[in-house]
Amino acid sequence: MKKNKPKHTSSGQQQGSGKRKRISNVAPSASGHGHGYGHGHGGGFRKHRHKGKQKINLYEAKIYKGALSSADEDRLAENTVNKIALQILIEFDNNQTRADILLRNYIRQNHKLLTGREKGNLSRTVMNVLKWRMRLDYYASKVLKADVTRFDPLMRNAYRLATLNATVLSKSLDKCIALSDAAMPKEHGNFKQPLREFLKTLVKAKSEIPLPSRQKDIIHALAIIFSHPAWLIERWIERYGPENTEKLCEFNNEENVFTIRVNTLKSDELSLMSQLKDQGFSIKKSRYGSFGFYVSGLGEIYSTNSFKNGFFEIQDEASQLFVEWCNPKNRDLVLDVCAGSGGKTIFLSALMNNTGKVIATDTNAGVMEDLAERIRQAGCSNVEILHPDVAMDQLKEKFISQADKVIIDAPCSGLGTLSKNPDIKWRLLPEDIGRLAEEQKSILEFNSQFVAQGGELIYATCTINPEENEQVVEAFLSAHSDFEMIKEHDPKYNFFIDERGYFYILPFKHNMSGFFGCKLKRVN
Repeated sequence: MKKNKPKHTSSGQQQGSGKRKRISNVAPSASGHGHGYGHGHGGGFRKHRHKGKQKINLYEAKIYKGALSSADEDRLAENTVNKIALQILIEFDNNQTRADILLRNYIRQNHKLLTGREKGNLSRTVMNVLKWRMRLDYYASKVLKADVTRFDPLMRNAYRLATLNATVLSKSLDKCIALSDAAMPKEHGNFKQPLREFLKTLVKAKSEIPLPSRQKDIIHALAIIFSHPAWLIERWIERYGPENTEKLCEFNNEENVFTIRVNTLKSDELSLMSQLKDQGFSIKKSRYGSFGFYVSGLGEIYSTNSFKNGFFEIQDEASQLFVEWCNPKNRDLVLDVCAGSGGKTIFLSALMNNTGKVIATDTNAGVMEDLAERIRQAGCSNVEILHPDVAMDQLKEKFISQADKVIIDAPCSGLGTLSKNPDIKWRLLPEDIGRLAEEQKSILEFNSQFVAQGGELIYATCTINPEENEQVVEAFLSAHSDFEMIKEHDPKYNFFIDERGYFYILPFKHNMSGFFGCKLKRVN
């Protein structure tokens, strides 16, 4: 079969920022001009006569004006999700902006067209393309007999989205074509036919496209099969071996299990479970976190009164476990110096029963914008926020050798969170690791001065890179005889403590996001 190759144009780079239009409720005329009236030659209205009874549609459209039924509305919603997903993927390729930020921005721009369900579907669609991107490119390139990664951003992402629907999601050919047609911008309508021909070939041939052989080149094979950069695969094989590397990649590509944490300052486990079950959510107790639950329907859960009233927080189970392991006591003075958006800050406050003081700050003012509102909503009365502009001076002025615990959840590569943030695979470069490690050493060094005699300096990351974890700690200890590593921990955390005394959560072992922690005690 002769392949119809698309003409590639750089104009696709401009597709990431357009506003969505609401679908009109005015039906197009038979002439195709989109007007409800026929134009007579004399300038008046042409009178239409209908034989028989006219069928009246009584369906009241909820979101998409002009929808004739709930099934029609579902179809329009799915088309809209694919259209917005394509725009996000194009912008990601052009600017390398974090996928979660892009999703938040596009959902805000299109909030009138997206219900909670559609927001969830949009997020899943974008994240699935990013999870499977390398394998999607492999399939598309085999069918097209051309390197799809060399196409312009519009076309390569149109092929990725089409390939996802046809292979990973196993949608029917008709559905794939309909979604592909709907996603393509009007000004690039000439690309629709090549995409249709591509999909026809792919659906027929997908079971016959061989994946690379592990025996020939295991690094290349695993990179394509599990859609991870080859440099990352090589590092993991060297560190964990081929079998654990495969398990790690499989975990990263699985559908996310979202966890929430009951806010004990405002609610309790039984009450929260009852409330959410009554509202139709599937919820069950988390395996390890003392206050956590696994929940379905995350997109809709943000609109519940339970969330708006601060009865629970969205927090990853590994992060919950880390905060519990920190074991803050009532009346402690705790510095949370890389507080970010405040998930750990709020949990620390709850574990301390609103006693003592939690000082929260971060060098990134942007991520702290909503922290004050989150703290108020959660009912935390023992949290003080230091704005980044004044934090360094105020910390030095008030807290030298004062804190019972200084907690540093340092900026890192995030390689423990690829199941939730697959875009990291394509944004991170090998040389970034060394730069991050130097920044982490600097943060640890600066904040160590605030630890009181006998207090704890707790260092953490959400990566599984030794260069950013134990090697940072070892470098610090070699220069600081006044600190020593705490190697004995509460036995209930033994499953997460390695033979050296580090708190280490590994996805292929613990079946949750990767996390690292280390406690250092000030002894002199």
